[in-house]
Amino acid sequence: MLSGRPLLDNQVDAGFFVDREEPLARIERAVERGLNTLVCGDPGIGKTTLLRHLAYRTRTPGLSPIVDFPVRFVRAEGINEGPLLLDRIIDRQPGLSDLEMLAKLGEQRAELVDETRSRTQTGGNDAAGSILQPVIVVDDVTATAGHTLFGLLRDEVWATNFLWIVSTRTNDRGGLLTPPADAFFDSVINLGPLTSSAATALINTRAGVDLGSLPDEVFQMVGGNPRLLLATVRDLLDRPPSQHRARLDVLRWRD
Repeated sequence: MLSGRPLLDNQVDAGFFVDREEPLARIERAVERGLNTLVCGDPGIGKTTLLRHLAYRTRTPGLSPIVDFPVRFVRAEGINEGPLLLDRIIDRQPGLSDLEMLAKLGEQRAELVDETRSRTQTGGNDAAGSILQPVIVVDDVTATAGHTLFGLLRDEVWATNFLWIVSTRTNDRGGLLTPPADAFFDSVINLGPLTSSAATALINTRAGVDLGSLPDEVFQMVGGNPRLLLATVRDLLDRPPSQHRARLDVLRWRD
């Protein structure tokens, strides 16, 4: 599966997840400590895949220490206004203001907790005795929408009593870390490129076969952005093997 799409939060795609154990563990530790987290990274670096895998782990006993934390996953790509972002997170009822919407979101917290108690049969506590804390994951938040929701409406969002995991592109990072939004995020994770070994594991795992030296050669040419790595490998594998060297030479020349 050499597709460049982000992995989904299901068992099949979980088998293709590689190398992001360290940032994944940091997010889970932040959730356990009751901290909001901001994940930053360039387009194609794997933010959505990371957060989808987190959501999968929380629903799968034995994989995550935060398995009893109810998670709601929200895609926010292309939303540039705070009210529209809030609409994406919770369906706006006619006539409700932003503040009334946030109050309504706070009311839904109990529903998520009850659903998780029923599913996990924990009676509301995990193995360590911690009270269930619902988590909202908002992926690909823009600077303007994020600054409005987590800055201008910061205190009202806090009052909903959810934990928040938010991802944003590197270029939008400043909007979510400019006061007053900066105080909302206790943990900031900068998701960087894959290492050479991780890039090789990603490509071979997605391809389903060992491609020999090809993954490392591609890594040397284009770096560790997963989307770009996979696009380059697809381009090469669409050509006869006799053309691979010439194509890599083109990439080397462009670099």
